[in-house]
Amino acid sequence: TASTKVHEVQVGSKDGKLVFTPDSLDAALGDSVQFQFYPTSHSVVRSSFENPCVPLDPSTSNGTSGFFSGPMPVQKSDTYMPTFTILVTETTPIWYYCGAPSHCSLGMVGVINP
Repeated sequence: TASTKVHEVQVGSKDGKLVFTPDSLDAALGDSVQFQFYPTSHSVVRSSFENPCVPLDPSTSNGTSGFFSGPMPVQKSDTYMPTFTILVTETTPIWYYCGAPSHCSLGMVGVINP
């Protein structure tokens, strides 16, 4: 049997950069992607290539399901970083962005299986 993998993506950084690290990754069906949140407050929202800073609307995307982690506030002094995990259930690209105000427009976007 094939083994599944957990891919880790840092959301933000210890020094406050508005980035996903990595911002692009390849994952197989059945793999998980664990988003690990860093200061100060970020979220992960599924979007589309056409509208990278707009939540995915399942009613206009052939029923593709979206996801939203909700806000994940983290203090610089915190030693535990909250996580949000999704299961990869499709092979098409999965676009996402940070939903904190202005973070997406400043380039905080990423993709699984580009």
